[in-house]
Amino acid sequence: MASGVVMVSGISYLIPAGTVGIVAGTGTVRIGVDTSVTPPTGKVYYTAGLTVTCAGMGSCTAPVPGAAFGVDDLQLVTWTATSGVFDSNGGTELRGMLSRNRTLTGAGMISSTSGHTQTISVNTAVIPIFTLTPGTGSALASGATIAPANRVHHVTGTSAISTISAAGMTDGEILTLVADGAFTTTTAGNIGLAVTTSVGQSLRLVFDSIAAKWYPASAGSGSGGGGPSSLVKEYAGATCQSGSGSLGLNTFTADSPIPDCTIGTNVVFGVAKFPNDKTYSMQGSFAMPASVSTVSLDLWWQANVANAGLSAVWQLQTACVASGASNDPVFNTAQSVSSAAASTAYKLLTAQIAAVSSAGCGGKEFFFRIFRTPGGSDTLAATAELKSLRFIIQ
Repeated sequence: MASGVVMVSGISYLIPAGTVGIVAGTGTVRIGVDTSVTPPTGKVYYTAGLTVTCAGMGSCTAPVPGAAFGVDDLQLVTWTATSGVFDSNGGTELRGMLSRNRTLTGAGMISSTSGHTQTISVNTAVIPIFTLTPGTGSALASGATIAPANRVHHVTGTSAISTISAAGMTDGEILTLVADGAFTTTTAGNIGLAVTTSVGQSLRLVFDSIAAKWYPASAGSGSGGGGPSSLVKEYAGATCQSGSGSLGLNTFTADSPIPDCTIGTNVVFGVAKFPNDKTYSMQGSFAMPASVSTVSLDLWWQANVANAGLSAVWQLQTACVASGASNDPVFNTAQSVSSAAASTAYKLLTAQIAAVSSAGCGGKEFFFRIFRTPGGSDTLAATAELKSLRFIIQ
């Protein structure tokens, strides 16, 4: 083999002259240049049944058994041999015409060259390569520290989580935790916000490498903000049309509040009157979202007496019905709120039940019953007029 020059990644290399010999056997010899090393060197392959020698060509001393060239080889020639002798017409020239491909990197990619090797890779300053593996990993047990390996994990148990492992995390890494148990987070470790989750919710966190903290982005009820947006369900106690009132919720034939109108100079609205002689009630329902953390109830009402020392007690019962279950559920134990009348009659007043019973109601039909039973703590001794009630779901 005569000497020659090869060019790899714009660099010229001399391949010295060398020899290839057949000792015995029949088969095919392949001769090329191995570019996986620097400088490149001659390389000889032979098929089974041949005994081959080589020398020179840079550093060719040991031919390699094989029926094909390697991926880093420049292919020069193949030659067949029979009974230990090269065939006179067995050569096939493989050297190509002199040519070169121009390689450019697109947006988010970079190119680097070391010796004659060009490496094309992702520019992590533009396209970050995140640490967490895509997809859902195995469930994690809630506890002081959890160590996620995937971008999504279910979390079991109700223990508080204060630290999420962050070794090697890329800035902007996103982690989603699905609450199989109503776990909480605290700020005692590297989590930026205390959050309370409920079963079935997902909590999304973003890693800030400068602060070295995970910050919840959604779900749960957070202290200091960061919780989910609220869903509001508001119902009028009654509506008023042309001076005639109609109740805004469902009632039984007996013991239903009395619809009436409050008509002012500028405003007209309906009220449901709850007299002072016995229990009056009304009911409603709505489809509860699948993910529920807390439910609260705001009431707007007015009294037809002027005495700030008297109070009406509003009471609420709830029940949930899943798809395919009975449409006549038993209500939970009543919750109540006492609200004092104003020193002037017919002033709008508010009352709130901050934590409405709603456990296990996610994704179900939520029934509610609002009522007033005079006596006991209810000292109003007059009619209480309900303007509206508003449920706030988070």
